[in-house]
Amino acid sequence: MDMEVRMQNTDLQTSEDGSLVVSGYVNKTEQPSNVLGVTKRFIEKIAKGTFSKAIKNSKRDIDFLAEHNNNLILASTRNDSLELREDDQGLFMTATIAPTTWGKDVYTLIKSGIYRNMSFGFRSIKDSWRTLENGLYERTIEELELFEVSVVKDPAYSQSTIAARGIDLVEEVEIPAEVEEEKRLMEEKLTKILEKIEVLDTLEERFRSLESEIKEIRSDQEKVLEFRKEEQDSDPQYDEKLEDKSDEKLDKKEEEKQENKEEDKDKAKKEDKKEDKKEDKEENKEENKDKDKDKKEKEEKSPDKPQDEKESEEKTKDSNKNKENKSDDKKKEEEGVDKEQKRSDNLYPNFSEFRNRLDSLK
Repeated sequence: MDMEVRMQNTDLQTSEDGSLVVSGYVNKTEQPSNVLGVTKRFIEKIAKGTFSKAIKNSKRDIDFLAEHNNNLILASTRNDSLELREDDQGLFMTATIAPTTWGKDVYTLIKSGIYRNMSFGFRSIKDSWRTLENGLYERTIEELELFEVSVVKDPAYSQSTIAARGIDLVEEVEIPAEVEEEKRLMEEKLTKILEKIEVLDTLEERFRSLESEIKEIRSDQEKVLEFRKEEQDSDPQYDEKLEDKSDEKLDKKEEEKQENKEEDKDKAKKEDKKEDKKEDKEENKEENKDKDKDKKEKEEKSPDKPQDEKESEEKTKDSNKNKENKSDDKKKEEEGVDKEQKRSDNLYPNFSEFRNRLDSLK
């Protein structure tokens, strides 16, 4: 037989007339227990109405024992010396202990406060599970079979007594796989939430930094406005001077734009000239190749060349040399122009500005 045991610290009441009557709560319903389990931790509570159903449906006698020892029966439902009932708080017990030697001894220990813990043995028939935010599981027992109730001093000793009775004590309750999966998903969600919180904290720090920068900028703006106001008060023409300066800056910018445009045009022209030179060279190479090819063909056909052909080849060579010389002269002339242009630019960097002023004087 498999049995689970739960213990509760309770306040057992004893009779004052010497009738060996004790009473107290065995378990409080709807109240979470301490953390249970070895590898998989959980808390547990008994749903209301569970004990009433167990007492009603019980097909066996329920005994009141000392230390879960089956040889130390103190009272039993068999002779109505043990009364069990469920009220609004939980399972309440009233037991009239038999006046045996061990019964009197146990009663004396209860009355003196040495025995102050109540425990009950049961088998779960129906339960439900859920995952809590703190990572624990919560088990709610909705239906059970009640075997016994006991008064105990040492829970460890009670467990050994139960084992000696041939009862398998359930210490590790099996948690449903779907509940474990639910816990895993919840932990993943919690991890994502924590990551988002970290991002929000970072954004908050950045926002505060930006807010501080904005305050500094506004402070600088206020200082500039105060300075301008002071200057305006001391110099009535201050605004006109500012406008003149801004106009000068705009004119300079326009001049710089025009100069940049001119420079871009000059660069483009130079690039075009370079491309033209490359094309001329390519054409000359192609012509020379064709001529060499014709020459080889003629040599193969007639080894002895006539004098006229030799003269024509010499003329062609002279013509090609003249073209190359002219190309080189043209190149040197352009380089000279470029150097002269650079020199004039160095001497007169603001030549366009100078011409505009000269025109305005005229």
